[in-house]
Amino acid sequence: MKAMLKTKVNPVEMRIGITTFKGLRNGRLLIETHNRNEIKVLSKTINETCGDELEASTPRRRNPRLFIYNVPDELNIENAKELIMMQNSEMGLGKEDITPRYLFKDRRKANNLVIEVNSMTRMKFLGKKMKLGWNMCNTEDYIKINRCYKCSKFNHRAQDCKGELNCPLCTGSHTLRECNATKEQYKCINCSNFNKYNQKSPVNKKHSSLDNSCSCYQHMVRRLTQTINIWYGGSLKLSTISNAG
Repeated sequence: MKAMLKTKVNPVEMRIGITTFKGLRNGRLLIETHNRNEIKVLSKTINETCGDELEASTPRRRNPRLFIYNVPDELNIENAKELIMMQNSEMGLGKEDITPRYLFKDRRKANNLVIEVNSMTRMKFLGKKMKLGWNMCNTEDYIKINRCYKCSKFNHRAQDCKGELNCPLCTGSHTLRECNATKEQYKCINCSNFNKYNQKSPVNKKHSSLDNSCSCYQHMVRRLTQTINIWYGGSLKLSTISNAG
């Protein structure tokens, strides 16, 4: 595929900067640029010039979501967009850039807002404080990994769990409240299971399964992040017609 592309498509003539050009384990070819419009042009050109042998497709990704912490009590889902735009006009936000999703209270009873944005709006928000009412509100990426509080594994909840009871601190057959383990006795069920099948490259398992620095948890975060549009660049994958789909 690389040889075919190099003979039929010239990114220099198209004034397109390629940042990634590599083969994948599944036999496809990954191409990335810093600009999403460039990817659209490149994808169209490849399909026009190599369409009999190659197929270019752009992965679909979800819009990113952000936490806005400690929002004022007068803010609600209906007025959140208007308040954000009115008090943060220097960001040049449009109505289509923000979609409020839901409000929730944390353990301190503070109100927090989750919004959905595009990748450019995300870049404007992160690292800055939102002015809302009399508050200056911190923002952060919303990356939520479902944890089961019955078996301590990922991607499902306790009410849907069909697994065995595993303490998130020590992997014992009891609940978190019943656990008397010391920190030295902590053991992560997910890292323990990983090590059973990856004995040549084991990971540290001496921690709670609730620890956000857990190798398995961080792997889940990376997998989720790959499905989200968190940058303004673009990517496409190439496959031969026989392997398409």
